[in-house]
Amino acid sequence: MTNVEVSEDSYYVFGLFSTDDIPEGTFIQRFTTEGVLESTLLALDSVILPNYAENFNVYNNEIVFCGRKNALSIDLQGELNWAIFKEFPNIYRNDFVLSLKLESDDFLFIGRKVYDIDKDVGPEFSNVYILKVSSSGEEIWDKEFELFEDKTFRTNVVHELEDGRLILLGSSNPGVGKWQPYIMRLTAEGNLIDYSSFGQEEENNWLPWSVLEEDEDRLTLVYQKYEGEDETFGDIHSLQTARYDLTDDTFTYESDFSDEYLVHNVQDFIKTPDGGYAATGRRGSDFILKGFVTKYASDLTIEWDKEYVFSPDYTNNYLYDIEVTPDGGFVCAGETFGENINIHPQSSWLLKLDACGDVEWQGCDTTTVGIKEEIKLADLKLYPNPAQDKFKLELAASLVNTSPSVSIRNALGQEVLSQAIMASATEIYISSIPSGIYMVSLVSDGRELYSDRLVIE
Repeated sequence: MTNVEVSEDSYYVFGLFSTDDIPEGTFIQRFTTEGVLESTLLALDSVILPNYAENFNVYNNEIVFCGRKNALSIDLQGELNWAIFKEFPNIYRNDFVLSLKLESDDFLFIGRKVYDIDKDVGPEFSNVYILKVSSSGEEIWDKEFELFEDKTFRTNVVHELEDGRLILLGSSNPGVGKWQPYIMRLTAEGNLIDYSSFGQEEENNWLPWSVLEEDEDRLTLVYQKYEGEDETFGDIHSLQTARYDLTDDTFTYESDFSDEYLVHNVQDFIKTPDGGYAATGRRGSDFILKGFVTKYASDLTIEWDKEYVFSPDYTNNYLYDIEVTPDGGFVCAGETFGENINIHPQSSWLLKLDACGDVEWQGCDTTTVGIKEEIKLADLKLYPNPAQDKFKLELAASLVNTSPSVSIRNALGQEVLSQAIMASATEIYISSIPSGIYMVSLVSDGRELYSDRLVIE
């Protein structure tokens, strides 16, 4: 899981990593709008941050995130503002999966308490759990809701109405593989007004994804529906809309987004400044999974739909999050890895698109997601970066003895330069390569030891 948030002059990337020393950790990195890593704000292990975080948001001058048992706030330099740790006796686990900043500047953290679990099928019984926290990190109230007996819950959307009431959207699991969308309405004080399920219990049904519009007496919702299985492409899903009447708690179902179903697994869905929408996720066959972005007009017709891979060697390309950028384009975050993770390891993936969905730049970072750190920064120096006609690569003798080579790839994943490294200090000439943002990698015996972004001016 990797997510991205956009500020005026930076992109903040949030995700998980693991090393031999840290089995489960959380990282937050800040990038320039050109994709250059400025700093790693946070790299917490499970001792400091119990288990890993699952959601984060950037609000003005702070970053708020939450996960298993915890909710935290840090400033934009990575310094801790406040932290809350919640642990309860006699339950298997408690998770926070969503956060929302209210009009009052307080925060809501939404999750669940898991009371029983079967490791083969997942949680068997859980309740919805909500925590309200002040802007300074003080607990205001917490609530637990047992809505349906012997079911588990996943909440995907929390929405604050103009009068302060709260709407929660998610899915309840009445049986293995079956999910049924549900909606909760709460007062501003967290008291339950009502709740209900809608739609049919379906195999592999997915969650409501977003509130598209809010009128005085109704909400327009979008959700993903399982449509069956294809022999070549696997699960098929469609995006659906529904209108929820706030006055009488009724649903009216709308048509599909388009006449033909898209083979996809949607991970994020957002409203765009032009009144339209954008969705991202992954699709493909067993041989290669591609990230995709679909842009919809305000009437939900498709304006464009494009697929992305980091490079031909990376057969698994997942996009989890999409945000609109100040220039009218998009930035997406996900992860990518090859069939052989020893050669093409699991890496966080950042992808910048223009308003038409064409790639402006992309890159991946193999030091943050699910891999062993192969080398220490002290063993390798690359400078200057940005570079013009050449850059210098300095390696420790232990690395030179592995007979490595340096590879440079463009935003499309195409290799534009490959050079063997024969000495501890090597100059790499790049005057023939056009200006832009590239990925530079150090490879030894078919294995990628190091990668970073290289800006060529």
